[in-house]
Amino acid sequence: MSGKPAPLPLHDGGFRQLKHGAFCKQMRKRYTDKRTREGKQLQAVMDALIDDLGGHDNLNAGQRLLLDTIQSKLIVVLQIGKYVDEQAEIIKDGQLLPVLGKNYLAYLNSLRLALDQLYKGNHQGKNKAPTLEEVCAKYEVTHGKT
Repeated sequence: MSGKPAPLPLHDGGFRQLKHGAFCKQMRKRYTDKRTREGKQLQAVMDALIDDLGGHDNLNAGQRLLLDTIQSKLIVVLQIGKYVDEQAEIIKDGQLLPVLGKNYLAYLNSLRLALDQLYKGNHQGKNKAPTLEEVCAKYEVTHGKT
């Protein structure tokens, strides 16, 4: 015996089975079960994104794929947020918790880029966010020039 723990068994996808963390079987079930708080939260976000794009019937294959990747990234971000919320403090000795380090920032940036790409691909223009000029013009109409 070498003293090393035995490797985790591989399942049919060739990936190691995770026993903990955001991608473990139990956590995936919490987010896919729409009866749980996590499942309801995730579904509400995904439904809002789909509504912004005009509903399920208006999605193309690329948008569906982007929505799937957004959902998986969102699970990780929500899990990290939940963990941070449970901590007594997020700054210790002048440093952020390690979980808020570069991996969290990478997930947030990746999520932001995927969302940006998703909305750029929305050629229908339904529920498009207004530009700064449109917001300012509307403000001037309703509140007068400042």
